[in-house]
Amino acid sequence: MVALRLSDRFRERLALLSEGRREHVINRLIRFQRDPQERQLRLRPDLIDGETVYTAVDCGGHEIIGEWERAAGPRTT
Repeated sequence: MVALRLSDRFRERLALLSEGRREHVINRLIRFQRDPQERQLRLRPDLIDGETVYTAVDCGGHEIIGEWERAAGPRTT
């Protein structure tokens, strides 16, 4: 598993999402730790004390939101 660090901005943005979206983002990060070649996540690697650590800086990009909206189906009013 790769090392993952969450920035303060990431934590703030994650807190703004609904519970379901937060869970989706967290699950994607877990998958990224298992497979850092996950193409939809763009995490920047840093070298810290000789170890590669990926930093999550933001969440809920437009492509992810679009994916969630499609999965949710049509809006009802």
